[in-house]
Amino acid sequence: MEPAREWEPMHEHVSRVALLSDGQWHITHIRDFIFTSDAPPVYRWSERTIDTSQITTAHFYRFPLEQFGKMRWLFAHTCIGFSFNDGTDLLYSIEVRQKADEEYHPGGNSENVRMFATLNYFRGFRHMVRKRGFSRYHILLPQSEVAGLLEACLEDAHDAYGKFNHYHAITNQCTTALIRAMNRGLKKPIPWHPGLHLTGLTHHVIAKRGLINLAQKETL
Repeated sequence: MEPAREWEPMHEHVSRVALLSDGQWHITHIRDFIFTSDAPPVYRWSERTIDTSQITTAHFYRFPLEQFGKMRWLFAHTCIGFSFNDGTDLLYSIEVRQKADEEYHPGGNSENVRMFATLNYFRGFRHMVRKRGFSRYHILLPQSEVAGLLEACLEDAHDAYGKFNHYHAITNQCTTALIRAMNRGLKKPIPWHPGLHLTGLTHHVIAKRGLINLAQKETL
């Protein structure tokens, strides 16, 4: 059960996954908010059943953190996204859960939560709220291994639900926790590297592993 606290709207719920059958999963509380320039956000939550055999591609996403000013190239929020053959995308993001009106603090007693969200949510939030774009890189794996990567993320979300997962700005933040989840499904895991703790450099670490090509950056 989720604790009865007043959360920021984006963290009012935590995504929950359930295995239905081999390769079939149901996800509730998918963040699918609507952002426009002339109205408040619509905090819409959706659910869907997915079949991991219907994946076409996966991407590694990088969202620069502008609040760090001139040092922002060192820090970014990272997540992984999956594209399906019906044209939809689903992103897996590990985040600090914050209470309403609470500002982020690296040393706070916060928890990491596992969230699934639509690509449209991230487009709207970045362009309408942050006034910035973001980038992604195609993950260079065959479809069968991409399916295994999604299975690993689903299992990670399932195992973490309802448990307090303490946030740590160096050892257990969005990127280090994401890499641990990804490694559950990779035949050749991503090795530890200091760059994983400087989240803005993670794409270089992943490129060194051969999972992405930095020259194939896509700006959204």
